Amino acid sequence: MALPELLQDPAVANCLWGYLEGPILACSRQCRWWQICRWSSSKLVATIERPGESSLRKCAEELESLQCKVTDQLPGRIYFHVLGSSELLAAARSVEMMGVLLLRHSDDPLGTFLTFPGASTEICLRKIVAAVMSAEWSKALRFWAALVGRPLPPKSFRVKAKRSTKVGKALVSSDAIAEEVGAALNERFNWPVELRNPDLEVRVQLNQEELLVSLTALVQPLGSRGCYLTHPGLHPAIAWVLARCLDIRAKDVVLDPLCGRGVLLCEAALNWPHAGIFIGCDLDPEQLHLAAVNVRGVAKMTRGRVQLLRGNAGLVGGLPLADASVDKVLTDLPFGKQFGSLEDNRWLYPRVLMELARVLRVGGRAVLLTNQQNRQAMQEALSDSWVVEHRRSFRLFVKMDACIYVLRRGGSPGGSSGLDGYGGPVKFGGATGLFAWEDGSTWHEQWAKHRPALVPFGQSQSATNMGQLRVSQRVRSHVDGAIKDILDKLPEKCPFHPQRDLLAQGNQQSSGQSVCLADYCDIFGACADPLDVPCDASKLQQQKNRCEKLLLQCFPPGAEDQQIRRWHSHYSRKWCKELDCDVRNHREEEELRALTKISPLLAMISFMCLAAFAVMLLLIGGTDDLIFFIYECGFIPHSLMRSWVNTRDGLRKYAGLPISHIS
Repeated sequence: MALPELLQDPAVANCLWGYLEGPILACSRQCRWWQICRWSSSKLVATIERPGESSLRKCAEELESLQCKVTDQLPGRIYFHVLGSSELLAAARSVEMMGVLLLRHSDDPLGTFLTFPGASTEICLRKIVAAVMSAEWSKALRFWAALVGRPLPPKSFRVKAKRSTKVGKALVSSDAIAEEVGAALNERFNWPVELRNPDLEVRVQLNQEELLVSLTALVQPLGSRGCYLTHPGLHPAIAWVLARCLDIRAKDVVLDPLCGRGVLLCEAALNWPHAGIFIGCDLDPEQLHLAAVNVRGVAKMTRGRVQLLRGNAGLVGGLPLADASVDKVLTDLPFGKQFGSLEDNRWLYPRVLMELARVLRVGGRAVLLTNQQNRQAMQEALSDSWVVEHRRSFRLFVKMDACIYVLRRGGSPGGSSGLDGYGGPVKFGGATGLFAWEDGSTWHEQWAKHRPALVPFGQSQSATNMGQLRVSQRVRSHVDGAIKDILDKLPEKCPFHPQRDLLAQGNQQSSGQSVCLADYCDIFGACADPLDVPCDASKLQQQKNRCEKLLLQCFPPGAEDQQIRRWHSHYSRKWCKELDCDVRNHREEEELRALTKISPLLAMISFMCLAAFAVMLLLIGGTDDLIFFIYECGFIPHSLMRSWVNTRDGLRKYAGLPISHIS
């Protein structure tokens, strides 16, 4: 057989590629022409948060500047080829995710997969799975491996599916698509399933335009819409704008007096790492608890520079901070919708401004966000303690007129807001319109420029998930210590069964069977909340109900085995009945009373030890040099040294020992 005919044989070609793939990929970074030829036919899809034409156009311009060729655009998505080095893709800031395009079926997707004659759930799912499995997986997987820098096959995978259309809602759900596609992939490739931190993510999207299947390759490490936080709130782009207006300098102390979930603090601390410390205060313990979870999630990136305190910004002296101890203030004032009312704000705003005038140093800057409906309340709250530098009106959430107030702390005494019969409201002043730092692009685009580079999927797991992993590990250690001898006897439906631990290393269970043990941390007191949050009766009642359900699954009271019934009774008393505020408060009081009883004894022992040490120091010879050294170092004055020496000489004379000669 001639050589050309031999190379056309698919088996021979695959065999040659198997031998040559390693050396070729090893030199691909030096051989730019090879990379272009190798992946020029591979398509990628990028998702963006803002689906508008302006965002799509600027994203396309950014991709083209990174040596890519845009082939198509849809609301929220851009399709493109890589013409240059794939390493340039990480520099994109305007996209949320880049994936390797596996399948794009745009020829009447609804009629093909959902609304055809005789459509049923089983047939629809079978058609979707068949389309997904018919794609060219080998080439897409090789391109994915090159982008993320990991070998094939992947160690684990998951499927994320979304059916974003009302058509076929009763027939096919997003979860059903994910389950069926995942089962088909597991059967074909034998990849382990991992839902929390997989090596590979397969995304299946079915909408009116297309059936889209992609392999997630590069993602934003901080995510979008605040999704890097466990409890998101204000959009991070708006939070970035408020912090940008502060002009944060090195070693500044920045305060959010109404921090809520701490979104403003986290965004500011992430983008201004040179600042000194960020302090968040709130009166609501539940809000502080949510803020603490968010702060823990970014603690590694912010190096622990965010601190939370409980305080009342609506009360003069209510913040646990000294006068003029803060350099900058930023906060999202209550709009009177979710918290309070417009009438309440006319009482609250003046008091908040008075307290801020107390803690903020003269010349310090405050940036406040509220809506236009609170304009009158804001005008009444401002006093001669404040100078309005700028007011910037904008549209918030596309449905609300809001305003950012940039204020400077004046030299007048705080408290002159009219509450005490003097001062009174002032007229608005300062500049209006665009801020000096705005460049004409949208806030979201300016914020996106400061985001970190894209990272391979799998390296972007938030610290919050790592925190859940640590909590789950603590719960697992408690469970193993309590029921270690009977773990092998637990039924498989028991949440504490080792095979159902979702975050356990090497777990391959599906989402319907896996359990996150962090959800049971209250039972063992393993949540390790950094704040002293008061006992929440409703939360403990939910945990108690969960505990009782857990016991029914692990130790059914109607079981024939008497030992199982005994275990149910024992752990019901040990675990479930402890989830009660009255029980916990009573236990804390008992512990306090026990500590109070032994406190006098501990004090007496401490005093006796101190007295014995002092007598030994006075009587034992060889301490003259020590006393003289302390005096020479300036730690004690001459008069105190003379008193010490006189006392020592008296005791030595009484004991018949030679006296000191220190003069």
